[in-house]
Amino acid sequence: GGAPAQPPAAPSLKPATAAAAPAPAASATTAAISLSDAVRSGDPVALHDQALELLQSGEKAKGVQMLKDAASRGLVMADYRLAKLYERGEGVPRDMAASRSWTEKSAVGGNIKAMHDLAVFYAEGDAGPQSYAAAVEWFRQASDHGLVDSQYNLAVLYEQGLGLSQDKTEAAYWYEVAGRAGDQDAGRRARALLGEMQPTQAEAIKRKARAFAPKPGIPRANGEFGVRAWDVASPAQITEAQKLLTTLGFSAGTADGRMNTRTAEAIRQFERGNDMPVTGQASVSLLRQLRMAVNASQ
Repeated sequence: GGAPAQPPAAPSLKPATAAAAPAPAASATTAAISLSDAVRSGDPVALHDQALELLQSGEKAKGVQMLKDAASRGLVMADYRLAKLYERGEGVPRDMAASRSWTEKSAVGGNIKAMHDLAVFYAEGDAGPQSYAAAVEWFRQASDHGLVDSQYNLAVLYEQGLGLSQDKTEAAYWYEVAGRAGDQDAGRRARALLGEMQPTQAEAIKRKARAFAPKPGIPRANGEFGVRAWDVASPAQITEAQKLLTTLGFSAGTADGRMNTRTAEAIRQFERGNDMPVTGQASVSLLRQLRMAVNASQ
């Protein structure tokens, strides 16, 4: 009985994820199958790529409709993008309840950023129920997959005893994991908590954090679709990609229009440095990114 307990004063958590920069879709002129053919056949990845092109070119309502079509065909990445569009009010009226519902669908489907965002919705009680216990569950899942802001937030909840029993050891561990991944706030919090512990205990936590390895996610649910049939590069485009990689200082081998291990490794290094899914494969969309990078560097 009685009135429900008020949730404690909100902890200072890292916010929801920024929507990933859209992977540029391929222009379909030279490919074996055109993007529009693939869209007509109802390929959900093609619908997703075409939707991003429409959103970028200002045809927002049409882009949203096409993303909903991709989502209805089970493409989890489309759920995540719709969540972000509703959060920003882009192409649709801003609607946090709709954003939360698409976020939940995407998180359940395996999208790691959506797991983090759903945890933030639960922690803040935005557009739905507030529950630190549910926030802990979703921050933990995203943390296991290596999402650093989730690791920081999970540590905060352990340190403050929100949604679970207070546990300084677990808090120090997750701060240390996030700190090792480059989060400076987390590194400072880890040092403070470890400094209060026995040296042997602190050392054991650091050792455990060094051994942390993120669980791989489901590639498709996180927007890693592999090379699309409508995105395959021709030999002339591979030659251009090899030249551009060399211009950017990568060791891409001879510009002969043939894929080889050096070209693939140079592409992987470029993709890693530009926060792109790492494929090591030449594609029309990779070529567009390379041209942009060379233009930006001149």
